[in-house]
Parts: sequence; C-alpha cells; structure tokens
Amino acid sequence: MSADDRPATTAALPALLIRNRNFVLLWAAYGISAVGDHLSEMALIKELGGLERPDVTRIQALITFAFFAPFPLMAPLAGWWADRFSRKWTMIGTDLIRAAIVINFAVAVGLLLARGLGDYAVVLPVAATGALAAFFSPARKALLPTLIREDQLVRANAMIAALGTIGTIVSAVLGGWLVGLAERGHLPLVWTYRLDALTFLISAALLVAIDLRRTRRLSHARPHGLLRPLAEGFRYVRSHRRVVGLIGLSTVFWASAGVVISVVPALVRDVFGGGFQEAGLYRGLIGIGLASGAAFMSAVGPAMPLQLRVLSGVAGGAFWMLLLAIACAVKLGPLAVGVA
Repeated sequence: MSADDRPATTAALPALLIRNRNFVLLWAAYGISAVGDHLSEMALIKELGGLERPDVTRIQALITFAFFAPFPLMAPLAGWWADRFSRKWTMIGTDLIRAAIVINFAVAVGLLLARGLGDYAVVLPVAATGALAAFFSPARKALLPTLIREDQLVRANAMIAALGTIGTIVSAVLGGWLVGLAERGHLPLVWTYRLDALTFLISAALLVAIDLRRTRRLSHARPHGLLRPLAEGFRYVRSHRRVVGLIGLSTVFWASAGVVISVVPALVRDVFGGGFQEAGLYRGLIGIGLASGAAFMSAVGPAMPLQLRVLSGVAGGAFWMLLLAIACAVKLGPLAVGVA
C-alpha cells in the first residue's frame, strides 16, 4: 500500500458535522440539486395540455418513469465511473449538464412534439436528467466517507437523506405554485425552467468549493477495465440472497410509490377539485410522510429487529394507501349518485 493509499488521520477533521466545511458544502449541494430533480415536472404536464387532459395520470407516469428508469439501467456503469474518475468533478459535470438541459426543456419538448412524438416528447429530456442524476448519486455516496470521520457516517447519511427528502417536498410545492402563477398570468412558465437550472448551478458552485486537500484518503481499487468489474458486481449480488431480496423488495415498494405519485394530479382534479398548486402540495405531503417515517425509524428503529423494521414500513405504507382509497371513495360517492 502506497503512502497515498494509507488512510489519513482523522484528528484534523471536526468532531461536529456542522463544523465540517466540506460536509456542509456536499450536504447543501445535494439538497439543492434534489429540488432541481423534480421542480419542472408540473410545468412539463402543463406543456402537454395540463390537468384538463383526461389521461393526465398517464402523462405523470411517463415523466416519473423517464426520470427513474436510468437508475437501474445506468447503476453498474455509474458505480464503475465513481471508482475510476473524480467524484467531485463528476458531480459538478452532471450538475452543469442538467442545468443546460432543464433550461431548454420547453425548446426540447417543442421540437420533439413537432417531430410527431406526441406525449413521448417529455421522455427523452427527462430521461437525460435522470441518467445524469444516476451518475451524481454514487459519486456523492463514495465521496462522503472521505470528508468525515468514520464514526460520523451514519449521522451524515441520515442528514443527507433528510435534506434530500426536504428538497423533494420543496420541489413539488414550489413547482405547483409556479405553474399556478403561470396559469393566472403572473409569471411566464419558462421561469420554472430557469429556476430549475439555477438550482443545479448553485449545487455545482458549492461542490467546486469543496477542498479535497482536507479529506481522508481511503484505500479503494481503481478498476482497469469495464466488463470485469461489472461481472464481479453481478456475481456478488447473485451470491448474496439477502441483497437480491432487498433489491426485489425495493423494486416493488418504489413501483407502488410511483403509482401513487402518478395518480396525484388526477386525484386532485377529480376528487378534491384542485389545480396545479394543490397537486404540488399533495406531492409535498407524500414527501412529508417519507420524512416523518424516516424520523420515526431513526428514533425507534435501532431497538427493533431488522425484519420487523422492514415489515412495519411496508405495512404502514399499505395502511395509508388504504386510507387514501377510502377518502377517494367517500368523495366520489355523491358524484356517482349525481351521475346515476
């Protein structure tokens, strides 16, 4: 092991995370970029006809799928990239490219509509931002342990996850509010895309300020090829049943969450009589639920067996979805009678 590969002493790193300048910069950059990931979704729905479309659920589903589909597809390559190249500059690069894409969302969607792609005009630009987010994520996770003390890793991950959830809440509420302003003629819709691009530019600026000279040097292998590291990764997953089980469970759970997210616009319009601003608020409430669950599990989770923690999370999600279905049925009852 060379001198550059030996872990550096942690004595120079602050004992409090909030006093660790590099961590605070990474933390803030991720939170701001999390806002940008979904800020333009309501505006894109508006570009394709708005909540008035009877198939608005399909449009929201297309946008959600286009953003998240690159994550499982690009994950092996993104992980290899994070091991091979600079994690800091990978995140900066993805932020800058995403800023360039989202500020031109309206132009890109217009051009693709002119080529006859119809509703699928939103898929390509959104999928491009999703693919870049898929590269941002492993680079961030790999950089974090080098910025902090080893005993701070759990707390740091919890703080980052919490801020990411808050960013998702803000993006939904702010995105719906901006489109609501556009509908009332108070603000051009293009400002949603401009503000979205600004979030990524701010994130990139914060990442540039990270001082890599004040980090722990952690030993890790740099793969000298692509196929062999990918094959080793898949071999590892196949040989660990619990990993396969967790991947399967996560897939089912987040697929169900995608269904709920996709029906929110139609739910707000048809059941509760709201518009874009209310749709954004309801999306934000989903994020608040995620944050509340994370806080609860952080407080009581360590005292519970792992299987019980997972089961309680799945059962809790099913319970609240059941309550949502009941609320919809109650609201729809009078309407159904009137139609009859």
